[in-house]
Amino acid sequence: MRSYVYAFIAAGLVLVPAAVSKLFTFECCVNSDADLSGFSVGENLAKFSFVPLIGWIEAKHSLFVIAVMLMLTLIVFSFIRLLECAFRCCCKGSKFWSAFTVLLAVLVGFVRSERGEDFFDRQIEVVGGTTAAKLVFTSLLFCRGDFSSLSSLYREYVSPGFWSEEHLALQVEAASFFDNRGAEIILPTMIPVLNSTQCKRTLDSIHKLRDYWKHANVTAGPFPMFTLGHASYLHGNRTNLNFVLQKEFEWLYDIVIHSLENYLGDKVYLKEGANLPGFHLYLSSFVWGFPVARVHSDIQYSDQFQTDESHSLGSKKVISFTLPIHLPLLGSHGLFTYTANQTSPELKVRKFPKFVREMHPYKVGHLVIHGGLLIHQIAPSFMGLPGDGRITLQGHGFYDSELKSWALYW
Repeated sequence: MRSYVYAFIAAGLVLVPAAVSKLFTFECCVNSDADLSGFSVGENLAKFSFVPLIGWIEAKHSLFVIAVMLMLTLIVFSFIRLLECAFRCCCKGSKFWSAFTVLLAVLVGFVRSERGEDFFDRQIEVVGGTTAAKLVFTSLLFCRGDFSSLSSLYREYVSPGFWSEEHLALQVEAASFFDNRGAEIILPTMIPVLNSTQCKRTLDSIHKLRDYWKHANVTAGPFPMFTLGHASYLHGNRTNLNFVLQKEFEWLYDIVIHSLENYLGDKVYLKEGANLPGFHLYLSSFVWGFPVARVHSDIQYSDQFQTDESHSLGSKKVISFTLPIHLPLLGSHGLFTYTANQTSPELKVRKFPKFVREMHPYKVGHLVIHGGLLIHQIAPSFMGLPGDGRITLQGHGFYDSELKSWALYW
C-alpha cells in the first residue's frame, strides 16, 4: 500500500509542475536581430515556461528540469536515509554518522582539489575543494534534520558571493585592474525620475516589444535573462535596434537626459553610431536569488571607443546608470559595491579582510548613477511568482572634453 502512495506522490511531483508549465508560457525574441526595415534576419524565436520552484525556463528544457528535480530529490534523500539506517544499525550512535560525514566531505574536497593542471590552478582548486568539503558536510547535516546548519550554509556560501571569501577576493582583485589608473571613482547616487504611471507605461512598452527581446543564452543558458536593445558587453556595437528604441522610448530618453544634466551640470546627449541605452530583463527564477552575477567594473568605454591597446583611461570621466522599472515583490534589491573602506554608515555593510561590501538599495523609478569603474555586482533578488522580475534601463556615459558634454550609450 505504501508503494502506491509513493507512486502517486511521485506522479504528482511531475504532473503538477508540468501542467503549470503548460499554462504559463510566452514567446519572444523573434526579431531580436531585426534589420533597419524591422524584419528579422535570423530565426531567434524562444519559448519559455514557468515551472514552480524553478521559475521561467526555456520550454524545451522544462520537462527535463522537472524530471531532474524529482530524480535528484529521491536519490539524495534515499541515499541519506539508507546511510543513516545502515550506520544506526551497525554503529548504534550518531558520533559514527558524524565521523562518516566528515570523511565523505574531506574525500569530496580532495577530489575537487586535484583538478588543477598547474601550480596556480591547483591553488585555486584547493580553495574550492576545501569549500566543497565544508558544503557537503553542512548540506548533509541539514538534510538529516540539523536545521541550525542552514544559517551557516547561507553565511559561508551564499552571502560572500562566490564559493568562498577567497574566491570573492580573487574576483575583486581582477575587477580592480582599471580602478588604479587615475580615473575618478564616483559612488552611487539615487535621484527620483519616474512616477508610477510612467513606470507602468515603460513596462507596457517593454512587453509590447517582446519580439525584439534578445535572450542572453550564452551567459544565462536556459534561464530568463534578456536584453531589449544591444549591450556592448554582450553584443558589441550593434545599432540595428536603435530605431525601435528611439520610436518607443524617446520620451523616456528625454526625461533621463534632463535628470542627468541636472545632476552632472553639463549637457548630455545620445552618442550617434552607438547602442542606445537599453533594458536588462531578469524574469522570475530561483537562480537570481543566488549571487551568480559577476563582480566587475564597467570598462565598455575602453573596449568601444579607444583605438590604442593601453586600456588606460587616464583621467577620462565615465559614468554608469540604472533606472529600475520593475522590481520583485519581496526581499531587497540593489547593487553591491566593493571599496577599501566603508563609505556610509546608513548602508548595509559586510567587512572582508581587504575590502568592504556595501548594499545600495534600488527603488522603482529612481535613477542610480555611479562611476563605471567602481567595482560592483548585481545583488541577489528572490523571485518566485510568474509576474516577478528585475527590469531596469541601463546605460553608460563618458565626458567629451571637446564638446564639454556627456555622451550616453550602452
